[in-house]
Amino acid sequence: MNFPNIAKNRLLVIFAAALTLRLGFLLFLPPAPPVADATDYDTIAVNLVSGHGFSINPDVPTPKRAPGLPFLLALVYSVFGHSYAAAAVLQALLGALTCAAAYRTAERLFGERAAALAGWLLALYPVLIVYTGLLLSETLFTFLLTAAMMFWVYGVGRRNRWDFVLAGFFLGLATLTRPVTLIFPVVLLFSSVIFNRGLAARWLIFLLTFLFVLAPWSARNYRLWGTLKPCSVGTGYGFFVTGNMAAGLSFDESFRKYLDKLNAHPEPRTFVPGAPAAAMVLEGELQTEGNALLKANPAAFMKIALRRLPPFWFTSHSSVFGVDRSLGEYLREKNFLPVAVRLGLLGLQAALLALAAAGIWFRRKNWRETAPLIALPVFFTGHVLFDFVPRYHLPVMPCILIFAAAGLADLIGRRGKTA
Repeated sequence: MNFPNIAKNRLLVIFAAALTLRLGFLLFLPPAPPVADATDYDTIAVNLVSGHGFSINPDVPTPKRAPGLPFLLALVYSVFGHSYAAAAVLQALLGALTCAAAYRTAERLFGERAAALAGWLLALYPVLIVYTGLLLSETLFTFLLTAAMMFWVYGVGRRNRWDFVLAGFFLGLATLTRPVTLIFPVVLLFSSVIFNRGLAARWLIFLLTFLFVLAPWSARNYRLWGTLKPCSVGTGYGFFVTGNMAAGLSFDESFRKYLDKLNAHPEPRTFVPGAPAAAMVLEGELQTEGNALLKANPAAFMKIALRRLPPFWFTSHSSVFGVDRSLGEYLREKNFLPVAVRLGLLGLQAALLALAAAGIWFRRKNWRETAPLIALPVFFTGHVLFDFVPRYHLPVMPCILIFAAAGLADLIGRRGKTA
């Protein structure tokens, strides 16, 4: 075995290791039938393949879900049949490609040592490995967002317009997978373009590509419902639940009110051209009531957001590992393995966040290049204002791990100098 050749091809080794780990996990724990959000994605994909359109109820178009994941699943099902395993294998490949994109981004910004560390950290990060087996948008969205940021970083460094075209293309696809990044081009404008001369024209190329990718789905929604909706509905839930919590209700009480609203606006069984979609009507009602409650209770709203902030980032993701009961329950039962798993995951998350903070600090002189990557987790932290789900930070974990790798590389380098 020629070890020097392996060293020269470390990216390939990291990619292969990441893919092997994810496929190995799927062999150990094959994907289960979808539940909750995954049920909608799966149902829409099946309807697409069977000729019933982008719908939850056959032949009734819906704006309820973003198109990215259902179309990807439909592609898999059209080739392999209704196979959750085949979909999970494709997600394993996307997870490994995410590691490669993070490697290239770290290499461009921080050098080969940090790139290798970033690739391995992401390849071994257990939470994203487990999400490979879930038919949720996290894996696809994380890959597309990481690829978009990779091309943006390369574009800023090389001033190559095609890098900006590809950045806009991948961010557009990411937005069609989860619309949270709809206004992220504006964040890039303020976090990067105004600090780097000559990027304004390149940013316009990026923006036009981004809008071009969104245009067909926007046109579809306008044609069906007369509303210029670039992707899907979804923000009303967070406004409504948070607004009711700010008004004094508990989360459970607010969620039950939401379920009552949801049950009052079921997906229609027939499609009436030009009639407003039930999901859009529900969205409007939720946003109107939620906004009114938030405006009436600003102090309570801010307290809720501040309470949500620590658990948004500092979490074990215990539910996907099946150890989501309280630690007290496990200790009373003398069942110590779940306790060790929970504490281990929390410790890992704390260490990665601390290393990322160190990486940002150590590389602070490079802020013009790193500002977009710093802006990304800051932007996603905005979830705590309206829609608090800890897994929503997962798509920016590659960014966090890139900075963690930079911090770890610098600590290793400093230790070597003092040895």
